[in-house]
Amino acid sequence: MAPAVHAAARRLLGALITPQGTRARRVEGELAQPGGDEAARAALDALVQGRLVFAREGEQGTVYEIAHEALIHGWGTLRHWLEEQREQRATRQRLEASAAEWERLGRRRDALFSARQLKEAKGLDPGDLPPREAAFLTASRRAVLTQRAIRWALVVGVPLVAALLYGALELRASRQLAARADRKIQEAAVTTAAAARESAAAEALAAEALATFDDRRREEGEALWDRARRRAAEAEGLYLQASQKLEAALTLDGARADARARLGDILYERALAADRRGHTSLRDELLQRMITYDPDGARQQRWNAPAEVAIETDPPGAEITIERYEGDAEGRRLLADRRLLGATPLSRISLAQGSYLLTCEARNRAIVRYPFLVRRGESLRLSVPLPHAGDVPPGFIYVPPGRFLFGASLDDMYRWAFLSTVPLHEISTGAYLIARHETTFQEWLDYIEALPREPRGRPSIQAGNGAMTGALGLRQLPSGVWQLTIQPTVQSYTARAGEPLVYASRGVRAQQDWLRFPVTGISFAQATEYAAWLHQTGRVRGARLCTDHEWERAARGADSRIFPHGDSLSPGDANFDETYGKESSTMGPDEVGSHPASRSPFGVDDMAGNVLEWAISSIEVDKVLLRGGAYLYDQTSVRSDNRTVVDGTFLDPVIGLRICASFPPPP
Repeated sequence: MAPAVHAAARRLLGALITPQGTRARRVEGELAQPGGDEAARAALDALVQGRLVFAREGEQGTVYEIAHEALIHGWGTLRHWLEEQREQRATRQRLEASAAEWERLGRRRDALFSARQLKEAKGLDPGDLPPREAAFLTASRRAVLTQRAIRWALVVGVPLVAALLYGALELRASRQLAARADRKIQEAAVTTAAAARESAAAEALAAEALATFDDRRREEGEALWDRARRRAAEAEGLYLQASQKLEAALTLDGARADARARLGDILYERALAADRRGHTSLRDELLQRMITYDPDGARQQRWNAPAEVAIETDPPGAEITIERYEGDAEGRRLLADRRLLGATPLSRISLAQGSYLLTCEARNRAIVRYPFLVRRGESLRLSVPLPHAGDVPPGFIYVPPGRFLFGASLDDMYRWAFLSTVPLHEISTGAYLIARHETTFQEWLDYIEALPREPRGRPSIQAGNGAMTGALGLRQLPSGVWQLTIQPTVQSYTARAGEPLVYASRGVRAQQDWLRFPVTGISFAQATEYAAWLHQTGRVRGARLCTDHEWERAARGADSRIFPHGDSLSPGDANFDETYGKESSTMGPDEVGSHPASRSPFGVDDMAGNVLEWAISSIEVDKVLLRGGAYLYDQTSVRSDNRTVVDGTFLDPVIGLRICASFPPPP
């Protein structure tokens, strides 16, 4: 709203609330005279259109009232206004009754306020009152001034005294209001400076905390992060105090451009802080409020300043396609605005702040997907090495070196106690390979068959106790055929190699090839031995287990998404407890790649649900952990930022593995 309309809206809302804090009904003439104040009429129309105020026809014309009692108690802005007007509301009530009586008596002079009553109503501004009350107050002041002028004229004998006295009083009142507004603005400036110092200290502590986390000193990092959070809360409180002082100044004098500019700056700084902390709803609310105090759009222009991006590849000459991730109503992050940028090197590409995906294609080179983030106004240079097509083994995806967001932006207690992760911040990794799917039973059996029979024989797998936690057994029959017995929850299934495993209670995906199930019941040591065998035999040179950072980057791409495909998880997106209706008899692993809806930005499947995957901690020293959730876990547990530190000897029917590999591979 324009300043005048904003002030009128504030007056109208106050008029529609009784001093007892309940809704009041007002006819149209009490709020805005027909053909009168355009600002009041515009404000009233906007409040009705915005469904903050209801209008209905009554005997005396249109009647208005606050849409719901909850607005009075739950709307912080309105509650703040009412708090500021608390002392004036009783005076307003008396004024309203007197004005109504004055109107009934035909606006008789003897029904006007006396000088003593006017003194009680001294803080009321006619411009902030309904038309009838404003007219009554103005008429009362004029009557008192006229009486004084007459007395002075009678005493002094100079008729000009009345006019001089009236002008002097008006000038004095104007100067008093201006002086009060000046004090509020000066107090706000002092408070804003203190808030800026606290905010800078909080940012410095946060940076130190994140560096400590990255140095694997988690407890020390949490202590620093807690201090940073407290300093940030102190800064936010000071910014709020400064905002209240500036709003009070604007209440005294709505034309103060300096107060409006300072308030716009505070809202901008608060929005930046909320954006850094990942508080998107607060950020969006602050930006919406900022528009009111940004008439020339300079702050919005700063907020939306584009980044300048340069792209180079090794070798040059790769064709580059770019797409932007945009969220839809269901919480998915979908690719849109596909554009062919041309051949590398490319420079001076202007991009709005956001999340993007590059696809790089060159002759005899592997196709490389490169998710990346750009920030407002930054100058970013992307350098993407393109490996030879033959250097990426079948079933593996090449992840180029780059930066991404690691951790969670949730409440610190929930982040620490449940997700066991660090605050969301930027991390970089080098290049590596990651398997598109979890290691399957077929791949594990290929490994087992390749091992020498002596002295170990043919290892089998046995995990779980057969209770509700499930059980799994893989053994070779005397005939040489491998047989799987699996009890995901309460129902046990047995199938030999070449035979389908049938989930009798399922309506979909009931019959599956268990050799394409992710292998489970594998310890960390066994997973490590399998990776070493892949490397030693040349099947996947450099094969190893994924680090924490590598796993999460492959799952999330570059941005802060909660799941590989976005911020929400529907039953059909992945294999978790809701996929088959939360029925125990239907739960169990699926063939790898059965849920492409949750494919990650790099094209990796099954990183939400199905089975847990071993990984090496990037936060704790010499710790191993499980990532990705499993078929019997809820959607909170299968988040891409959830991690569980465990003992490496732990065996469970839902623990499998996914292979990463160093790139370029070692000899």
